[in-house]
Amino acid sequence: MDAKQGDDRDLAADPARFRALTEHAQDAIAEISLDARLLYVSPRFTELFGWQPDEITGKNALELVHPDDRLPVDGIRERA
Repeated sequence: MDAKQGDDRDLAADPARFRALTEHAQDAIAEISLDARLLYVSPRFTELFGWQPDEITGKNALELVHPDDRLPVDGIRERA
């Protein structure tokens, strides 16, 4: 195992570190469950899309996808 792999495992094992990184990211980040429910959205997600975490958490993420794009998104989900 190289140093990068060790760092990746540390991040996955440390939810506080993961949350700290997502809280300060310039990208919109969302954690989505296997059944497509939004579990977490970053502050940047809120800034870009306008939904507050309590408004969007628990909702089906596919509801946010344009109908024309749902079939390709479903294909991606099936492969994950």
